[in-house]
Amino acid sequence: MRMPLAVVSLLGRVGVSSLAALCVDVSVFLLVLPMMPYAALAAMVGHSSGILAHYLVSSRLTLTREMAHVSGVRAETHALARFFAAGGSGMVVTTVVIYVLADRLGLHPLMAKGFAIGASFLTVFLMLRLLVLRTPSTPMSLPTPMSLHSAES
Repeated sequence: MRMPLAVVSLLGRVGVSSLAALCVDVSVFLLVLPMMPYAALAAMVGHSSGILAHYLVSSRLTLTREMAHVSGVRAETHALARFFAAGGSGMVVTTVVIYVLADRLGLHPLMAKGFAIGASFLTVFLMLRLLVLRTPSTPMSLPTPMSLHSAES
């Protein structure tokens, strides 16, 4: 029963970070949307801002235990690169969803953004789990029941 609690706890903390990042993302998206010829471009600008906010909130507030192994400029630079790779995957998903739904099919950009949020969150969560939320000696893979159980001990 402890395994699901570890996953739920991690998902909750990533969710808090993601909510803060989402506020930044959507605010910037709405700010630049009238200035952009395509909603997908505004989505890229907003998502980029959200990635930076997500890293700052996660590394400083919500995921300090998972990122405890990150100390020093070099380790932080590597963690930042992995974090931006994870965020970049979410940005690709967001951009494609908004391009297809808003720019090609004519759906309102905010509705398209709503669809993109869910797909992007799942993508970023999985990428964070694979790239960032692991100790350097842990291979890049999804958690197994044993690894989650031993992580809580």
